[in-house]
Amino acid sequence: MLYYTNTYLLLLLSPLLTLVWAAKSTIPTGVVNNGYIVEFDRSPSESTFFQHDIRKVRYTYNSKLLNGASVEFGDSVSAKAALAHPDIINVWPVSHHSRPSGLSDDTAQEFTNQAFNIQPFSPEQVPLLTKSYNEAYRELGVNGTNVRIGIIDSGVDYRHPALGGCFGSGCKIEFGYDLVGDDYNGTHESVKEDNDPLDNCPPTAAGATGHGTFVSGLIGATDTRLNWTGTAPAASLGMWRVFGCNSQLATTDVFLKAMEMAYEADMDILNLSFGKDGGWHEDVIAVLADRLVSQGVHVVVASGNIGTSGIMLTASPATANGVIAVGASMNTQLPGFILNVFNNKEDVLNIPYRTIVNQPISFNQSLSLKSIKDSCSEFNEDKYKNTITLIQDNNECDLMTKLQHAKNANVTIALVYTNSNETAEPDASTSNAQLPVGFINSVAGESILNYIEKKGATQGQFTRSLVALVSPKSEANRLASFSSLGPTNELALKPELTATGGDMFSTLPLYKGGYGILSGTSMAAPLVTGSIALFLSALNENQRKEVDPETVKTALMNFARPLGSPLSNLRQYGDSPIRQGAGLVSVARAIQGYKQFHVSPSKLSFNDTEHFEETQTITINNNGDKDLTFNLVHGPALSVHGYDTKNASNPTPIEPVSFSTKDNSIASISFEKQQQIQVAPGKSVEIQVTCKPPTAFDTDSHAIYGGYIAIETADKSLAASIPYIGMVGNMAQLPILDRSSAGVYPFPSIGNYDGTILKENETGKFTPLLQPTVLVRLLTGTPLLDLQVVQEKGKKVIGSIPFNELDQNQNRAWLPRNTRTITSSSSIFHEYKWDGQIQPIKGDERYVKTGTYRIRVRALHVFGDRENDQDWDEWVSPPLYMDMDGDSNKKKEGLDDDIPLPIPTTTTAAAQEPSNSFNNHPDATHFSEATPSPLKNGEEDSAVESGNQGFTASVGL
Repeated sequence: MLYYTNTYLLLLLSPLLTLVWAAKSTIPTGVVNNGYIVEFDRSPSESTFFQHDIRKVRYTYNSKLLNGASVEFGDSVSAKAALAHPDIINVWPVSHHSRPSGLSDDTAQEFTNQAFNIQPFSPEQVPLLTKSYNEAYRELGVNGTNVRIGIIDSGVDYRHPALGGCFGSGCKIEFGYDLVGDDYNGTHESVKEDNDPLDNCPPTAAGATGHGTFVSGLIGATDTRLNWTGTAPAASLGMWRVFGCNSQLATTDVFLKAMEMAYEADMDILNLSFGKDGGWHEDVIAVLADRLVSQGVHVVVASGNIGTSGIMLTASPATANGVIAVGASMNTQLPGFILNVFNNKEDVLNIPYRTIVNQPISFNQSLSLKSIKDSCSEFNEDKYKNTITLIQDNNECDLMTKLQHAKNANVTIALVYTNSNETAEPDASTSNAQLPVGFINSVAGESILNYIEKKGATQGQFTRSLVALVSPKSEANRLASFSSLGPTNELALKPELTATGGDMFSTLPLYKGGYGILSGTSMAAPLVTGSIALFLSALNENQRKEVDPETVKTALMNFARPLGSPLSNLRQYGDSPIRQGAGLVSVARAIQGYKQFHVSPSKLSFNDTEHFEETQTITINNNGDKDLTFNLVHGPALSVHGYDTKNASNPTPIEPVSFSTKDNSIASISFEKQQQIQVAPGKSVEIQVTCKPPTAFDTDSHAIYGGYIAIETADKSLAASIPYIGMVGNMAQLPILDRSSAGVYPFPSIGNYDGTILKENETGKFTPLLQPTVLVRLLTGTPLLDLQVVQEKGKKVIGSIPFNELDQNQNRAWLPRNTRTITSSSSIFHEYKWDGQIQPIKGDERYVKTGTYRIRVRALHVFGDRENDQDWDEWVSPPLYMDMDGDSNKKKEGLDDDIPLPIPTTTTAAAQEPSNSFNNHPDATHFSEATPSPLKNGEEDSAVESGNQGFTASVGL
């Protein structure tokens, strides 16, 4: 569903959906004031729309994707008149989006890592770090030749030798355009377009992340110096630059123009590593992404980096139906660095160490290396001053306590050795340590202790030399904790695929040292993009004409490798599809498998209990020239608890999610045909698949079950699979309005103008300037949040507080649920001020008369009918006395019109809020109510491998 069509525009004038045209409104950074993207039913050149009073035409769009324009009006009155033009069929706001580096408040700290010079890198070690994403083309003998890949990102430093060293015809970076320029700050006035997408920012500039260069390397680098390549090294790349050097922002209309330009440049594949979290697919970038797919362009999108915030938060446009949303798994190899341990420069021990930020410890001089047995107590002896001190992490006390004692003893660098003989895993809790910390495993720790005992006085020197380390079994091929989870709010399965996205090595601009190691789903998406390029280049010309994006997506999903259970006591099950989609992408399996057969559809949703589709059809297609015989196998996956239902009246999202370990907590699948199935060459067979949801849950649980339907050849040489999901319970019965009192405010509630909360037994007194603020926290996403005004006398609804569906800062349509912590695009709660203005049930907007009113907060359930009162979650406020003449009296008394709210202000990661926002309370940075842990102690598995875990068949190529 789009924001509105001409028919839908009529609804916007109703009390439920009303456009606000308030000339006094202040629009924060999230939206361009009076800026809109309009779609016409004809070419822009044929529309009379432009005869209106338009301040600026920012862009026009004229392609099969979109006929329309991005426009900016001088005021809301002009906008309202123009947007009623009969040529308009859709309207969206021009809003700001953060660049991919905007992850510093999320789990994935993509851009805290700095680049290295080439000196520390070894042509022996780098190929090990990049093995998971550049082996396929060597194995297959295909490399992406004759495939065009478009990237919309921050530009590219094509001068990098691994990226060809040039731009234009005959170069690796052959296509592209700079839509914004170096000085772009998110405003249209700062745009300076040119035809060169070079990223050559000042190294210290706020927007100098190198993200686009990194993505380009993952897709197509050819590095002869360090002996590694990207996934599809012979593909032709195009870069459309949409971010400048000095800002983290770009506007929606710039993205749309870049997508249009990439389409007109005849790109086969488009890689998008940006998005806005929330689980809805109604925004304009998602709409255009789907249109690109319908025109034959393969669109790959990173799913987002807020996996620890729970379910239903896939970022748009990854939510679009036709795109491939990509989650991230951890690498099988990890970056480490070398610590030299020596005595008089003789008998040097080379000890691999790791740091929490994957950067080497930069300390040029050698230091005395000491060890301490009891660091749980203060150790202020002078011998530890200015040393590297070896500390054992043996759980005798908190590690941060030990590190604080080391800091107090003036230790220069703490070297922590763990109890494991596997590669050391840096402890995330030490991110706030007051001194540099390196991590080594138990074997390295014992080696150093023995060296000190044998040699006596010992020195240590941290180097920047990179070394590839084997990932711990508990981490390799695990889903990355930062990878955002599906499904969408309407229970469509997301993500579709997973690819390696943790601790990735790739190119960075030369001004950042040329290379770096980053993590995120925006590092995983390029691997899927490159995989599509390999798949296409493996086809002949006629075959390429026959395959569309859905076919390729199906092939990649069919032959992906589902990741195994993260729980050691339930190894027989797979990880949930809402975490990994179809599994870890394997283009080699997809190419070889598709030559023989494929299965459609690529995924199934049995929906929730109310909309349960018990039996569905899958189709086995024989693509080869021989008869094939198949067995059908069910591979159940763990069921996920997305909500804590201990308080049945107010179930809260679990962040992060937990897995069910109950008996009967998995679904069962039965097949219409139980015997072996034969399919002739070029033919297909339909199979009825029937699902029985888990019996361990009642409908209040809202548990999400899932699994994989495997179709394996009779000789077990090859298997495809289809992921499926469903929900026990009804989405429409999930509460939307949080009714808890945990945290800094109770919800829902009315905020007074002095920063306090109106009590339930009080009557608030307000004026148009001293306004009440509605505070709402959403437990579930809602298509619409309506704030009705009810007259206290007679309890009559007289209208709704107006809102602008096209203003994302005051928008109340297609809202995602709130999260427990602030992320790059989600908040802890919403706030809406009321100055007394209403949209009556009939007539134009007006102000209420002086009197007493209540505000009825109504949130529409997912799948709900707006005309059915039962489909709304409601709360009614305490009485509010609105003195509509009160401000005039204050003027007579000599008081200022603009009376600031005495709410403490602080700078937080929230989107730019007004200084008097309740969101700016210093304690409003997290939701303090306890949340269940995703795993119980001891449940974390120590040896999970990738592959077809959960299936009775074990197959591969």
